[in-house]
Amino acid sequence: MSNPTPRTNKFGLQMFDLYVIKEWPVKDVARALDVSVTHVYVNKHRIAGLIKKELKRLEAKLAASEGISPAKRRAKAVMVFS
Repeated sequence: MSNPTPRTNKFGLQMFDLYVIKEWPVKDVARALDVSVTHVYVNKHRIAGLIKKELKRLEAKLAASEGISPAKRRAKAVMVFS
């Protein structure tokens, strides 16, 4: 994400890092940061959505610079990694 801070904060990113990247159990993240388990889940969902949105934006930008549609670009990538 080029600039995640307008819709997220460092605390939310820390939650995401511990739960998703470092794979801590959700209860441990909630206990360590003194938040509810629900808060951790909601934050993960929100930040994952922002990451997916940014990925689509970057794919479209790359496809436009290459002169192909994002769908064809994804199909091409699938063939390379299959």
